[in-house]
Amino acid sequence: MHLLPAIIFVAVGALVVVLARSVREGNVELLAGYDATRVTNKTGLAAWAGGNLLMLGYGQMLAGLLTCIHIETGAVLFFFSTLILVARTALGSLRFYR
Repeated sequence: MHLLPAIIFVAVGALVVVLARSVREGNVELLAGYDATRVTNKTGLAAWAGGNLLMLGYGQMLAGLLTCIHIETGAVLFFFSTLILVARTALGSLRFYR
């Protein structure tokens, strides 16, 4: 059993979930590159980014649990879920900027 990587993956995922809930409640200032003068729909941005970050956090926590069983599979899931969901969040957020 590989506990240290599993604990790290779950902890990172839990932190992302906490931050995602804060973003979803309207604290979009936590997002990197946020510029209030360019945002056209702050509520929409909060819902979009917060929802995607929630998926990211839960995916990372799932990868941590999977790492207990099979470390390679958990690490691959962690890496690709992070890569895909961060790209999806960043590209999708562009529609809320002018």
